Amino acid sequence: MRSLRLGYFAAWLVGAMFAPLLGAATITWSGAGDSALFDGTGSPTIITGVNGTLQRIEVNSGMNPALSLTFQLTGDIALTGNSGSLYLGSGDAATFASTTATVHSIEIQEDLDSSGGGASYTFNPTATLRTTSACSIVVRDDTTLDVQGLLWISAATDLQINNTSTTTTVSFNDLELAGYLMPANTGGSPVVSIVGDIVYTADNAAWDDGSVSGIFTVNLNGSLVDFNNHDGLEFDFDQSRVVVGGALVLQNVSGITSWAEPPRFDYLTVSAAASLSFPDGLPSSPALFVNQDLVVNGALDFGDNDFVTYGTAVTVGVGGSLLAAASPGTFTLQGNVVFTGTFSIPLNVYCWQDSVVALGSDVTFGGNVTVNGSDFGADQDGSATTNMATLRFNGNFATTATGRLAVGEGNHYFGGNVDLSAGDDRVVGPTSSNTDPTVHLTGGAQALDFSAGGSYFICTSVAATTVITQSG
Repeated sequence: MRSLRLGYFAAWLVGAMFAPLLGAATITWSGAGDSALFDGTGSPTIITGVNGTLQRIEVNSGMNPALSLTFQLTGDIALTGNSGSLYLGSGDAATFASTTATVHSIEIQEDLDSSGGGASYTFNPTATLRTTSACSIVVRDDTTLDVQGLLWISAATDLQINNTSTTTTVSFNDLELAGYLMPANTGGSPVVSIVGDIVYTADNAAWDDGSVSGIFTVNLNGSLVDFNNHDGLEFDFDQSRVVVGGALVLQNVSGITSWAEPPRFDYLTVSAAASLSFPDGLPSSPALFVNQDLVVNGALDFGDNDFVTYGTAVTVGVGGSLLAAASPGTFTLQGNVVFTGTFSIPLNVYCWQDSVVALGSDVTFGGNVTVNGSDFGADQDGSATTNMATLRFNGNFATTATGRLAVGEGNHYFGGNVDLSAGDDRVVGPTSSNTDPTVHLTGGAQALDFSAGGSYFICTSVAATTVITQSG
């Protein structure tokens, strides 16, 4: 390999020469060549006129004072790789920026890497970081990777992050997926923040976190995930903890006939004042799901799609809301559910484990509710009944042979049919003293159906034309 270490900088085209001295604060890019090495024996901080093709840029001060270099782009640059495309030494920093408003790209065909220990990469809004062949973006412990513009994934790319020291920072503004991006944690509990939009620009493109283990957090703070009607996509966070901090809308899904992996999450939190909205008409199989805990302190809108929770807890905080289309899919609850806000849930709800609506809450279910394999209803604490939970079932309510309505310490309003005919004793009363639950049938032309053995069901008020039947 042709290489040259002239104090500070080596990058050349045959016959090209530097005009400035290597010790000057600013030096001029001399053209294309094999490699550019900055080893800290000189004092420049700005490299101007950067463009063209070479193998590798290395900023590695070693035993010399740490470097902080700014590469001023006047065109695109392609780094074809030779044991990596970009490399920083411990404590060294590199900033890439265009000299004008024109956005230029830094294309890496081999790995971006560093020694860690305070190394820092910054790509200003006018500098796009692009991967065009299978490679890795390696963020070692105590390293900063700040992409203030666009991270453009054109080929399969590993994103390896170590955050053992808890000082590693990884942030992207916009993310374009034309290939696979595969995050992985190599130490500690990494956190990745995506500030802007996520845009898919090819079929079979993916965010695929199948290599993640342990705790890996992704902050989605933007406003848009645009699938651009591509097919065979992955939006897969089923090994990650996702925190939505923006008003995130998923759009342009009509071209999706099948997922490689559907939108799914290990843990999902929608922060207060944030929102996550799914469009109608997503492929129904497999369904959207949350593996572990779902926490909604903002707004979560499922559209008309089915959604499944497999975890231990679903919590809707004060001011939180679960929303859906007028003809919603089924929201399947397979964990312990606590609702603590005042809001409407126009969903078909299917419950698998014991679930409660917290005292003091006022919850409206606009769709149908089926309780299976669990007790579902109002919480109770045995104290005075001034802080009762209110449950409003505007659609039909039913239990299976293994589900029960727990009236607890609550006010219950049923506007549709109530079907308790799948088995006897499908209602469980309060187990604490000082409770006084109420049950109101408000629909008028509604049916109340019991099994042959019946269920204990005391109504506080019954609208006219309510029909009561008993099977068998």
